[in-house]
Amino acid sequence: MRKRVRWCLVATVAGLGLTAIAAIAPVGPAQDAQAAQPAAAKPAAAKPADAAAAKPSVADLAFLSGVWQGNDGGSAWESWYSSPEGGQIVGASKELHDGRVVTIDFEHFYEREGTLRMTPFPFGKKSVEFTLATLDAVAKRAVFENPAHDFPSRFTYQRVDDQRLRIVLEGQPGVPPGPLTLEFTRRAN
Repeated sequence: MRKRVRWCLVATVAGLGLTAIAAIAPVGPAQDAQAAQPAAAKPAAAKPADAAAAKPSVADLAFLSGVWQGNDGGSAWESWYSSPEGGQIVGASKELHDGRVVTIDFEHFYEREGTLRMTPFPFGKKSVEFTLATLDAVAKRAVFENPAHDFPSRFTYQRVDDQRLRIVLEGQPGVPPGPLTLEFTRRAN
């Protein structure tokens, strides 16, 4: 009987270190026959996430793209968001009340210093910068925050389904006017 050696290498990533364990096992005729059989399909092992690949980008906000319309009670809203092409998204919104434009707003989504950011321009005037606090790509939900700003201090954007977009503006606890939720539907061109 001819003896061969089978090597098995198991590696795990723990923090930044790498632990490797090597095992040696003799291989006989029974193991040779088993090795000759096709292996049963096994689920792919989870690969460590590539830090660069996991970093959010403007492309992750593509769910905003499109033309949207909605109402918040007495007002009608129209909003438009560009594609993320070129690494930036721009948005424009207007609020109509009794047939008159009462609010215009622009938004700029971009990356700076490795962080996803959004700057609103209420009435066309630059406001403070908000940074990405959370991104759930599966739920198509992004939250931008600036805790130093009174209202809004948080913008939540969520694509509810293919035809609906929700935007929630929130301030610090106790700061009026309280949360403002805007429900949009995709506008047919």
